[in-house]
Amino acid sequence: MTYSPFDNLPPLSQKEALQILSTPVSELKLVSDYYKAVFHLIKYPGRKTEKALLNLLESEDNDQAVLIAKRKAVEGLATLGSKSSIPVIGKCLKTSDPYLTENAAWALKVLNCNDNALHKVVIELLDDPSQNTRNLIQCLAGMKVYSAIEKIRTFLYNSNTSASIRGASIAA
Repeated sequence: MTYSPFDNLPPLSQKEALQILSTPVSELKLVSDYYKAVFHLIKYPGRKTEKALLNLLESEDNDQAVLIAKRKAVEGLATLGSKSSIPVIGKCLKTSDPYLTENAAWALKVLNCNDNALHKVVIELLDDPSQNTRNLIQCLAGMKVYSAIEKIRTFLYNSNTSASIRGASIAA
């Protein structure tokens, strides 16, 4: 188990974290316990952890506390190097939560995703004004998605493009 100087949440064992994630949010004392459980579960790499994080991502629960935990679960699976989670993380690209979508794109980059169908979804997200375009461009570049070059290039020639998006486009 690893620790961080920024880890100021009350400690949980793997068993405790798994127990929290198997409890409906409505039965928890604090709705933030889901996030806390995911945060600590990432410290315990292995099949049980990955399975619990994937189960969370596949749940239909869209309670705010669950969405926040899902964002952390996507990050955790990427940090753990769970390439087998790429299809489930890819489904998170199509969520209505832009932060979960952003984390999913980042996770796919970290996992060196080479799934052309998922690349296409990320490229299509560039047209969605609710998404973080700069992050998506950086993720596409990180995954070496050459089919995105023309789409990314359009941001360079658009006078309404912000400096941060233009910079990401140039770097890509």
